[in-house]
Amino acid sequence: MIKKTFLNLPTEKRDRIIREVKREFADHPVDKISINRIIQRAKISRGSFYQYFDDKMDLITVVTGEFSNHMYEIIANSMKESGENVFQLPIDMFNGTMEFVQRGNNFEIYKNLFANIKANGDDLSEYFSCLSKEKLQELSEIVNRTQKNMDQKESKALREILFLVLRGAIFDVFARGKDIKEVGESLEMKINLIKKCVGEENPNG
Repeated sequence: MIKKTFLNLPTEKRDRIIREVKREFADHPVDKISINRIIQRAKISRGSFYQYFDDKMDLITVVTGEFSNHMYEIIANSMKESGENVFQLPIDMFNGTMEFVQRGNNFEIYKNLFANIKANGDDLSEYFSCLSKEKLQELSEIVNRTQKNMDQKESKALREILFLVLRGAIFDVFARGKDIKEVGESLEMKINLIKKCVGEENPNG
């Protein structure tokens, strides 16, 4: 867990540490991350490092914090602009992710984070950390409201299917190196097929 001592650091020092943590994740996969390199470049002692962080997992939180905030905005905007269209949400989340990772060295960072992920496993949990338990419950309630022909179990299954398809798209980009545009088009096609299967009359709407 990131400690208050880090959050309370002067902005310049905190930003310097964050910059060097991101640099390390951009240059190396997770299993090759070196605390020694980070503390040397950030000009802090090892003792100070452990006053700020418990372990390497905290560094992942540092790296993904900005991304999580970005995804909160994507989710909120998608729900507002689409009129709570749960089929549009995975598409907007994918597009928002791709827009974010193409800033600066973000693509290298997330490629390294997801270097060994499994499309149907829990290794994508950091990507979905922006979806807190409360947010998932909120999405479930939206599915319940908008898909009136479904019972609670079916609504939950629909949500899981939509996010499984999204996970697969993220996996294709970061782990398999597939073209972003092609993956995005494939994702939209799959979502439209799901819409048809659940009785949506206009799959392109």
